[in-house]
Amino acid sequence: MLWITASVFAVATVADASFSTLWTLGVQDDSADEFDGENWSGNAAPGSATLKDDDFYFAGTYPAPIGTVTVTEPLKNYERAITDGNPTNRIHFNLTSAQAAATSRFRLNIHFIWAGWWTGTAQGKDYGTHVVRVKINGHPIGVQTFTHSGTMVVTANAAQVSPVTGDNVIEITRDGVTTSAWIVFDDLSFQV
Repeated sequence: MLWITASVFAVATVADASFSTLWTLGVQDDSADEFDGENWSGNAAPGSATLKDDDFYFAGTYPAPIGTVTVTEPLKNYERAITDGNPTNRIHFNLTSAQAAATSRFRLNIHFIWAGWWTGTAQGKDYGTHVVRVKINGHPIGVQTFTHSGTMVVTANAAQVSPVTGDNVIEITRDGVTTSAWIVFDDLSFQV
């Protein structure tokens, strides 16, 4: 029986080995301390590569007015939550021509830890209901409803997301049944 368990583990490891982590945001530690608080108001893309807003930039080259970002933004520029008043976070990153190939596959892992809601007079005593949607380069690739902490894993192939050499964007949006609400990130990672 031990041999069978080891064989299954080896197969799972080989199947997963084809993905390589391109970037991570945060640390999976049941804390959002490395990020900064959300500002409860949205901004239009492309945002800023130097200020805390809805747009987070990894080092790379982007269209004007952003241009070349020589150093990835500090984690404190990433808002820790998506909320009713500020429902979207965008993550900007570059792909090489090999990473953007027609045969490429992508996987985004998002760990959520806290959530809640507010009625104006009292805070909700439960997690609430949060629908999280993910797009890559404007193409919807995943939707999941959260009523407690959890992980969202979204996979896509190149044909689904139209990757390009250079600037690519992941958009994570919160909507859902529960209003005046928020859902908080623990960490995110993107694999190619």
